[in-house]
Amino acid sequence: MPKPPHVEKYYGDAARDRLHQRGLTHLRVHTRHPHIIIDKGPVDDPWPCARLRRDAVSLWILEIADHSGRWSSTHIRGLMDELLDCLVDQFGWIVAPVP
Repeated sequence: MPKPPHVEKYYGDAARDRLHQRGLTHLRVHTRHPHIIIDKGPVDDPWPCARLRRDAVSLWILEIADHSGRWSSTHIRGLMDELLDCLVDQFGWIVAPVP
């Protein structure tokens, strides 16, 4: 079985920039092969909220973390920017700031 494509750091930077442009500056983004992971909460105890799993060279799958930190697929597949917009527009409570 072939390995999924590697995720370079600049994809994470691009995802962070897109989320920050949408006003979600409290989110932190990092890459970990083959994912772009989106965290929120305290820096010393981050809460994973969503991730993009690379499925093909330019296609990603949106996954959401549940209350215990387990990942669940939304079965939504598309380009990175489309999935980030979908995350903000359709799953806004996931990326909302923590009081």
